[in-house]
Amino acid sequence: MPTYHAKPPDAQTERLDLNRPNSDDLHELFAICSDPRVWSHFPSLRHTDLGQTASMLDRWIDNWHSNGLGTWVARAKGEPSIIGYGGCGMLSTAVWNLGYRFAAHAHGQGYATELAQEALRHAEHVAPRSSRCRLPPRAQQGI
Repeated sequence: MPTYHAKPPDAQTERLDLNRPNSDDLHELFAICSDPRVWSHFPSLRHTDLGQTASMLDRWIDNWHSNGLGTWVARAKGEPSIIGYGGCGMLSTAVWNLGYRFAAHAHGQGYATELAQEALRHAEHVAPRSSRCRLPPRAQQGI
């Protein structure tokens, strides 16, 4: 059973509560990151051990501290379980990198579009002159 702290979301969309990640999210994130169905288009990025997810989570938390914006964990509004993650993280080149990933059961419901739009709004607010996002061509199909 996931650990869920009923704290207000840091951001919301019509259907998603978005929170800064924390160490309590590790196991739910690993479940998404290790699921082959989630990585069918890019299997080499699938996590095969918890340490990979822990390192990713540490980078996300550092990004929030350094840039005031980063990757959120996403939950369906009012629900305790993480269904995905995404947001804008600053690259060393001062360009926002937009990324997202959702659990297989959440695919095809428009969550990525909602999250991406909210992330772009926040990036424009945090660093207006850096609000270009780099999105790999294969990812552009999803939003």
